[in-house]
Amino acid sequence: MAKLSAIRTDLKRAEEGTWVPFAEGIEVCIASLNSERFKAARRRLLKPHVRELRAGTGEAGERVLELIKPAVARFIVVDWRNLQDDEGEPIPYSPEKCLELFRDPTLQDFYAWVLNTAGESELFRQEVLDDAEKNS
Repeated sequence: MAKLSAIRTDLKRAEEGTWVPFAEGIEVCIASLNSERFKAARRRLLKPHVRELRAGTGEAGERVLELIKPAVARFIVVDWRNLQDDEGEPIPYSPEKCLELFRDPTLQDFYAWVLNTAGESELFRQEVLDDAEKNS
């Protein structure tokens, strides 16, 4: 049997984010898709489009992913480290810069990775985080 602590979410980390390695030494601080701030922003962004989305066209899922990009850039990506432009200059995190990257079609895999990672509840489990801190 498992203790409740094995499935308990660290709500602070779910909101404030946890550092996750991406690629080429880049690290991204990512909050959970269950973050209250993100869910509220997602509701605000989607509200004007409810009818359109309920119509159930085949592109509805893609439309939602496009509409929520500003909320993901502001409330899911909290920060990043070791991200540079093609000239080797550091790119400081800002929600605006993050949204710019999300809108770049050549960086669509980065956006998909952020969404997938933010949906991994295991990253925000209290027991897993406690164990990781003990081992570091």
